[in-house]
Amino acid sequence: DRTMPTLLVSGGEYANLKELEIENVTPLQFPFGQGGPKQSRRTRISYLECFKLYSRLSLKQFMRADFLLILNHMHGRLRSFNKAIIKCKSQNCGTTLAEKISTLDINDLNRAMISIQTGQDPKGTAAEYIKTIKASCEPIGHSAEAAKKNRKRHFGICDYFGESSLFVTTTPCDESTLRVGLFVNAGEEQVLPPLGDLDNKEHNHQCRLHFDLRKKYRSLYPGACSLVYQHLMQIVTECLIGWNTKTQTGRVGVLGKPLAWSRTDEEQARKTLHAHWQIWIEYFNDCREALFSDDEEERKKARDTFIQYVDSVISASYPDYTVAHVCEVGNGKETTPILRTQPVSDLFKECEDKNVLRKARHKDHCLIINGKFLNCKECRKAYSPRQCMEMAIAHWRRNATHPQMKEGEEELQQGMKGENNDYDDEEETHTASKKKYTRRENMEQKVWLDRITIRHPYDFDEEGMPSEALKAEIPDDGPNNADIAWLKEMQARSTLLHYRFDEHDDWHRATCFRNDCECRAKLPMMASNTTFIHDNETLPDTLNQMQQPTTNNNLDNEEHQQQNDSTSRSNAGDSEDAHDEQEDHLTSKQIRNVRWNYLDGTTKLKSQYAV
Repeated sequence: DRTMPTLLVSGGEYANLKELEIENVTPLQFPFGQGGPKQSRRTRISYLECFKLYSRLSLKQFMRADFLLILNHMHGRLRSFNKAIIKCKSQNCGTTLAEKISTLDINDLNRAMISIQTGQDPKGTAAEYIKTIKASCEPIGHSAEAAKKNRKRHFGICDYFGESSLFVTTTPCDESTLRVGLFVNAGEEQVLPPLGDLDNKEHNHQCRLHFDLRKKYRSLYPGACSLVYQHLMQIVTECLIGWNTKTQTGRVGVLGKPLAWSRTDEEQARKTLHAHWQIWIEYFNDCREALFSDDEEERKKARDTFIQYVDSVISASYPDYTVAHVCEVGNGKETTPILRTQPVSDLFKECEDKNVLRKARHKDHCLIINGKFLNCKECRKAYSPRQCMEMAIAHWRRNATHPQMKEGEEELQQGMKGENNDYDDEEETHTASKKKYTRRENMEQKVWLDRITIRHPYDFDEEGMPSEALKAEIPDDGPNNADIAWLKEMQARSTLLHYRFDEHDDWHRATCFRNDCECRAKLPMMASNTTFIHDNETLPDTLNQMQQPTTNNNLDNEEHQQQNDSTSRSNAGDSEDAHDEQEDHLTSKQIRNVRWNYLDGTTKLKSQYAV
């Protein structure tokens, strides 16, 4: 009979961590066991420069997370050690610090420690010795002690320049760029992914595969993501903010002329980097102090200047794009579908009941509202910004295939492809207690939209004209280009960019409800064409600018009239004149008193501004 083989293992010598070399513990990066920082070379290279070289190599195995974690820790410890060594070698009048420490007395050391504890600046040999000891214990960059030290520096900037002017957050998306794949596959020829139609299942399948590949690159090679992030932060610093990193001075940028800035880099829950900026703008604090001046004229001028600046640097709005909307027009029993091709601002308006906006922020009620806080001015049906964007895509596609219908025209609906916006409202027919709402994300639309946004910087030049790559992708006389010919329009592509990166999800995210059951970003919120500054003294004047004051008697009459009008609209004999009168009445005022509906069922009368 044969027996199983037996493996005999005997103990040996364990490796000393102090003598362990990096090329021996990272075989993927150093497969032949050579090329480490301690290897003898013809030209001597310091360990720090060798570590920097490893982090900038184009080989993708050097961009892996496990290797960069070790390399970053070794780099931080070595920088701290070299800083202490430099100070110990310093000389003063031919005498080294080591010779001074040899004559140091314990009483001198105690007096220096007392001076530091009382906030004084110690002098002499004891002070130099204490500073040297602190340098040798300098915290590593990713530790809590280093964050505490940098926080003190930031407070020092605030103490010198005053409160910051702007707080800006930049969040690059590593999955929506081709640059990460370029760094990972350095030396290989890369081809732009082709464009395709949204209804092409084969194209959407290829988009999904490409999305999974980008997602794999992001998680497997964070070093490449870090390089892309550093390049983008350099662009933001020098081009957008207008800061000269060589002279450490600012010039006029998109936010004004910067005096100083402070940036904090963080890692998000999805393992991507983003930055929080605090920027100090020239003359901003002077304008802010003038808001509280004793001179009324100076206060008014400061408010106007402040509002003008905010409106010039902050914006959250879409272009007024055109949509193809199927509107049901009739007397209630018989309706006729009419296709309207008009700008979205002419067809839709914000919901009259502002409690819909508040419910759309709620963790549970947002599943019922489903982002539908826009109402058609004609048929009164509710739609979401996502549905409006689908109508815009339908218009762009129709205009490319059937350009005979111009903007502002309407015709009877013929059931053409991509124009029917009768969406499934099955979820709205059930109450929250009877139906379980689950979040459903249209993954095909997401990966298709990612493909469109990824190609945008390669498809258009700085003047917004189609590039040679886009012309080669969609030639004017090419076959089967009717469904994607509209992708050559700059207005359509820029609108899709806004939709991809600026639109807050109707169903929110888990991080939106980190504090409580309502979205911490307070989205969605009421639309406003300009900025208003509200305080206890100037609030009545501001309201007078936005509307005529509404009394309680007028409020009751207004609510009674709205009920009558809503009842008359439900009847078959509702006239068009009453319909137009009601629309003019509702749009004549931007702020009015409404009923605030609490989630527990109670109601309270509040101004629309409070809602």
